[in-house]
Amino acid sequence: MVWSTNAGILGESCSAVDCRETEIIKILDINLLGAINCAQLVAKKMIDAKVKGSIVNISSVAGIGACYSYLPYNVSKAGLDMVTKQFALELGPYQIRVNSVNPATVVTPMVTNLKNTAKGLTSQTPMGRVAKVEEVVWPVLYLLSDYSSMVTGQLHPVDGGLLSNIAVKYDFSK
Repeated sequence: MVWSTNAGILGESCSAVDCRETEIIKILDINLLGAINCAQLVAKKMIDAKVKGSIVNISSVAGIGACYSYLPYNVSKAGLDMVTKQFALELGPYQIRVNSVNPATVVTPMVTNLKNTAKGLTSQTPMGRVAKVEEVVWPVLYLLSDYSSMVTGQLHPVDGGLLSNIAVKYDFSK
């Protein structure tokens, strides 16, 4: 049995110090608690039926590295990454694997309103572009397949190198 949790919203842009509690709760409820509820339901059914399989959570690179002005989203995806690890730990004995795919910006309706953000991210991405939906689907299919039969509890960035593009502005030769 295979299952993927794929629900989420970005929410409003807000600075960390000005983010309203209602906005934080809304994002955590949808992005984090929604995925937990789905994984719990599916995992219980798989355990009861003694079915081996895989669950893949759709997280974000924002769970690994902070994105400016999106505290609730970042926290929800970082939480989802830990949920992935926790479920992998507890479901492994049942031969149920749990992983996450962590894309950077993907061409989706949610991103169409963020043209300036997408442009800024592509300038910092070694591949120089945002991902197409199928470029996220293929890693999910791999993780749901038997080709990844020993892969569990892992985060899989699909980011065109965005997370590797950390420039330190310091001259170490001096």
